[in-house]
Amino acid sequence: MKVAVVTGSAKGLGRAIALALADDGYTLAVHYKKSKEEALKVLDLISKKSPQSIVVCGDLRKEDEVNKIFAEVLKKY
Repeated sequence: MKVAVVTGSAKGLGRAIALALADDGYTLAVHYKKSKEEALKVLDLISKKSPQSIVVCGDLRKEDEVNKIFAEVLKKY
């Protein structure tokens, strides 16, 4: 299984990257900081191609939140 964590993937360039990676067969951790609704929309868009993908939330400026995100990803996959 190919897994990618795409930061800021609820909007803009991150969203485009997440959608492209799902098309290429990746399982994704769709990251957001404040845009939960948008992140869930991205997850919905990729769920048929990437059914094991998840949404993760955290402020990347805070080391403990980054550690939490990656702990969740490592636990899941």
